[in-house]
Amino acid sequence: MPFYRPSERITHILPGFTRNLRQLRARLRHGSRYAKIAEFSSHPASHATSMQKTTLIYSVLAAFFSLGIVVDWVVWQGVPPAWTWNDVTQTIGVITLCLYWESQDAQRIGAQYRGSAKLQTILLPPLGTTVYFFQSRNWPQALVASLLFWAGLIALAFVTEEICYRLLA
Repeated sequence: MPFYRPSERITHILPGFTRNLRQLRARLRHGSRYAKIAEFSSHPASHATSMQKTTLIYSVLAAFFSLGIVVDWVVWQGVPPAWTWNDVTQTIGVITLCLYWESQDAQRIGAQYRGSAKLQTILLPPLGTTVYFFQSRNWPQALVASLLFWAGLIALAFVTEEICYRLLA
């Protein structure tokens, strides 16, 4: 068998693959969004690690939400004063974790992480993350991702509140 490059060997085995390979190379040459996709597909371990990192950050954010509710119940029996040290800590923590999650997600999918999303996340995290989703994804994916991101955290907050009410009231 004559010497072929690895991609040429595949094209001899799978004839339909040649056309797809040519199309992908043309797209990569023109600097399209497929360049980032090709980088991740050539390094699947890198993609899995960054996916695990964003999942870990989201889990820490969810745990941080729950911890704030538990602290309110333990220290103030579920009825804290208007503004407490726990509120300040929760505000700073949620903003920081949302910013970190957005930056890691942008790095994972190869999107540009714009300053407008950062600023809006600092001012109001639900608005900022929604803006980030719409800047980094097409609108149906952005809408679903934004709703799921915040619905998961809000649902967890309700569940934690109910558990604390039943155990500590």
